[in-house]
Amino acid sequence: MSLVDYSSDSGTGSEPEDFKRKANSTAFVPQAKKLCCGQVDSPSTEDLLPIPKGLLSSFGGGARQDDPARHGGRQRSFPHTKGNWATFVFIPCKENLLSCIRPVLPALFDYLNKSRKSTLGIRDCLADGLHLSLSRVVPIPHHMIKPLTEELQQQLSLLPRFNCVLEKPSIYCNDEKSRSFLSLDVAQGREKVKGLMSAVDKVFSDFGLEKFYKDALFHVSVGWVLGEVLPLSAREEEEMICLLRRETSRVLTMSVDTVVCKTGNKTCCIQLQP
Repeated sequence: MSLVDYSSDSGTGSEPEDFKRKANSTAFVPQAKKLCCGQVDSPSTEDLLPIPKGLLSSFGGGARQDDPARHGGRQRSFPHTKGNWATFVFIPCKENLLSCIRPVLPALFDYLNKSRKSTLGIRDCLADGLHLSLSRVVPIPHHMIKPLTEELQQQLSLLPRFNCVLEKPSIYCNDEKSRSFLSLDVAQGREKVKGLMSAVDKVFSDFGLEKFYKDALFHVSVGWVLGEVLPLSAREEEEMICLLRRETSRVLTMSVDTVVCKTGNKTCCIQLQP
């Protein structure tokens, strides 16, 4: 298991006792003032320079405000809480699969726009990294990161690696109905993926975290759009499958040998059994 360290989400806000004592001592009183007055006085407000507003706001003067406009209109699934870290578990797509999917995305997006007779503004998911989710995104406190990842490592490292095949396109909407996703469903290997999900569910349940969807439909999202988009019709599904087969030279096989737990910008990579 490899852990990549990162800076803490926030400081403790406390000061060492030595610093507090020094702040109240004469060492912090301007020397000229001590000589002039013959005694130690606290500096008056006239002696202090104003603190820039930007500096004050950087020290958490209020609740953190999210601006969806800075993230393509995307919104959080749950409000940001100081000290909590967004965490989820997934199977990453490797470059050999990405090299097959990447060239066909413009054709898939163009077909959907023409079929719906509208410019949906579909954006690809490549920047976020294509993956197959094994859990919901849940908030956890910092002290839970290490024991959670260690338990996931213990449970998942016992399971064998395998391959699964992606094929049928589908459209899914998130729980908030704020975004819709064009995805490729797992056509072969669903039971093995379900075995990984069950192991993650067990660990999450032990830590009091919400488990994955009861009737999970395993898929890899390749594009997204703001708002709720209607599911694909039977005709659209059939025509997009034909488009995929025509545009790709081989079966979209996903090698599953690593599971990743991501917490904030820290990742824990868990290798499955050979």
